[in-house]
Amino acid sequence: MLLGNQKFVQFTIAEYREPQTFLISEKDYLELRGADGKRRRKAALTEEEVTWFIRLLPEPWSNVVRISTVFGIRP
Repeated sequence: MLLGNQKFVQFTIAEYREPQTFLISEKDYLELRGADGKRRRKAALTEEEVTWFIRLLPEPWSNVVRISTVFGIRP
């Protein structure tokens, strides 16, 4: 079974003549990739934490963070 990264490497080898040494066996790939199905919780700031953080920043940087939150740049 080919996984996303393996397919990409095979594509680059076929289309862009990258070295064949980029290919690894499926067993080695799965060992490097780790266990499937284990999702990690992302560390996202709450609205209160963002507000607190903005207050700590000097004026130019607080404006940058405010703009990024308005446009939804942070998770």
